[in-house]
Amino acid sequence: MKIIHWLHSLIIFFITQSLFAQKPIIGLYHEKLATILQTLNGPQFLSQGGTDFVDYMVSGIDLNKKRVLDYGCGLCGPAQYLAKKYNVYIDGIDVDPRLIEKSQSIIKDNSLESLISLHLINDSTLLPFSDETFDVVFSKESIVHVHNKRALLKEFYRILKPGGQLIIADWFKKDISYNAELNNISNIYDAVMAFCSHQVYAQYLNEAGFIIHDAIETSRHHLQFTEQDYQELFGQKGKEIEQIFGKQALEGTIQCWISNIEVLKSGEIQTYLFRAQKK
Repeated sequence: MKIIHWLHSLIIFFITQSLFAQKPIIGLYHEKLATILQTLNGPQFLSQGGTDFVDYMVSGIDLNKKRVLDYGCGLCGPAQYLAKKYNVYIDGIDVDPRLIEKSQSIIKDNSLESLISLHLINDSTLLPFSDETFDVVFSKESIVHVHNKRALLKEFYRILKPGGQLIIADWFKKDISYNAELNNISNIYDAVMAFCSHQVYAQYLNEAGFIIHDAIETSRHHLQFTEQDYQELFGQKGKEIEQIFGKQALEGTIQCWISNIEVLKSGEIQTYLFRAQKK
């Protein structure tokens, strides 16, 4: 029942709170939600862990002068960091036009046009690139929003060069059975969180032709990130959120983070890092 409580909290926060009484962009990333996530995670980061977790994801992989696809690039926090630290050329893609528009301005302001190109896509499983284009495909907590993961992973295989690397951090649901109540919640929430188990994910990778080198559970990392965020909501970062958006928005954020902690502690929701290679 904790997963239901968690999704109820998300629904309340994302739909009924006056904070989000505006037309959404696409999926989760309303303008104000993006601001709250950046307040907690750092500028241009819509997911947890910051640059340290990006380093952890790519550890042991030679990125120097490689061409990298950042799938679900968001506001390009990870892409900027990878481009500058690891000397890579990055194509960032996203389905969200507002995020791409904002990211274009960020890239220009930071004079990174020679290292980062951005692309808006309409179909999350059809990628506008030729076969064997990329050395590395990188995705940080984005594919959980994609329904047809099997098709997407096949696309990744197609656009990678032989021997190319796939690096994915994502969220998974341990028990993939959905009862009537959870189905109802999913319908209300427009099924934005398209969970599967990490075992199914591994199966899709194998079917696509990948050799899996690592399947590392990172739930403890995300639990630590979430607990830290929760504490900061009662400090300066919480004050910033309340000052900008009001007390109700801060309370909704706190309730969501409480539920996130519960499902991570129980193991109902897990996070994994997959590293795989094209044959």
